[in-house]
Amino acid sequence: MCGTTKIPKGISAREGVKALANTGAKAFRLGEILANDISKKKTYSKQNIRFKENRKYFQDLVKLNKKEWTNEYKYWDKLNWK
Repeated sequence: MCGTTKIPKGISAREGVKALANTGAKAFRLGEILANDISKKKTYSKQNIRFKENRKYFQDLVKLNKKEWTNEYKYWDKLNWK
């Protein structure tokens, strides 16, 4: 989920005011959790796996296009990414 929280239900105007009960408080609490996690640099194992996969994908992509993407290759090479 990359650090996000799924909300299991959408809200329809046909459901009336009851559907909106506590949504503001819930949204505020989710915002607090998010801000706290960011400030503490909390990591999530599923997110880290996706980051590694994404990094590997782009690493391969830049290597594959080394001749056309010389600046990108030089940039990543300076970061010792190999």
